[in-house]
Amino acid sequence: MIFMKEALSAIVNTEQCLKLKIDKFNQLSVMSSGKVQVEKMLEDLKKCGIYLEYVENDFIFCESVREKYKEIFEGNLSICIYPNTNNIDEDNESNFFEFFKCKYGESSKNELILNVNSRNKNSKNNDVYLKNKSKFVNQQKLILDNNLSNIQKHENNRRGNMNIEDQIESISLHKVYKDEFNNIFKIKSKKWYDLIISILEIFTLSGPIINENIRDTTFEVTFDEYNLTTDQVYYFIKDKINHVYHKSSPQISPFFYHVKISTKDEYLGKIYTLLQKNKCFLKGEEYEQNTGFYILYSLVPHFNYDLLVENIRIHTKGTSYMSSTEYGFFHLLDFSEYIDKLRKLKGLQTDEKIIDNPEKQRTLKK
Repeated sequence: MIFMKEALSAIVNTEQCLKLKIDKFNQLSVMSSGKVQVEKMLEDLKKCGIYLEYVENDFIFCESVREKYKEIFEGNLSICIYPNTNNIDEDNESNFFEFFKCKYGESSKNELILNVNSRNKNSKNNDVYLKNKSKFVNQQKLILDNNLSNIQKHENNRRGNMNIEDQIESISLHKVYKDEFNNIFKIKSKKWYDLIISILEIFTLSGPIINENIRDTTFEVTFDEYNLTTDQVYYFIKDKINHVYHKSSPQISPFFYHVKISTKDEYLGKIYTLLQKNKCFLKGEEYEQNTGFYILYSLVPHFNYDLLVENIRIHTKGTSYMSSTEYGFFHLLDFSEYIDKLRKLKGLQTDEKIIDNPEKQRTLKK
């Protein structure tokens, strides 16, 4: 790691157009002003014997849900899926930096992100549910109501014949598990707990809409059927989770940058128009009396960032100042028009109709 930092520092010092930094995810990010510099730097790093990954952040999306939906199936299987409460708290910026953790570098034009991978190579071969046993973040304790408290008192005083252990066992434990994508799994099951966690882990790794991670969603599953095999339970619960997920109004959300724009009064209207065209979310506006500049705080989708920066520079004649930081995935805007485009890029099935021999098609004339 030290050798890699020295090699990158040497490259950056020889090229004035390059910048090197370590972001908040402990990833080394190298920003360049053009693809020629990127290609040259890749060759130099390969000659140094450094293994690296080159990532172009063209379309970074995730999946989530907009609405709450609950359904009860045969075998007393109950599934409820709804968005986390933190998804709609856009005013509290600290929540987003805490919950919207991702693996992407900071914004810059033609950036090169060097991912230093320290993962355990053998972890991919482990079974999913074995890795989940050490990830419990909160196992809720039983809350005894007044009746059960009275039973406890009678047990302590050795009055009556009721067994408090039987009373506790009759209550289903509600275990809560939170994964790396800020999904919350609330499971009520004695026999199938590990299996249900495995199903949810696999399901959220690749959502059914665009095959991307499902984020910031709560899954509540209650199931205790003992007359089924493991395979039967697996396919049964997996199918029902997929059904409820589609009923919860699934959506896609891109990765956003938090952009601060300082501009003069005469260009304010043009910037508002550009923000609207580029699917941005305006968080606030301030006016600095000392400088006479308006300060706009906006969330910008990552795939529109470069275009927005260039258009603002052109329309404001280079008089606006901009600074940006990583924000995370934001779920309050509609990006459903990008679903078919993303599915095409991934080779997934779309609803688009393909016409055979389009040159033979005719238009009707009135």
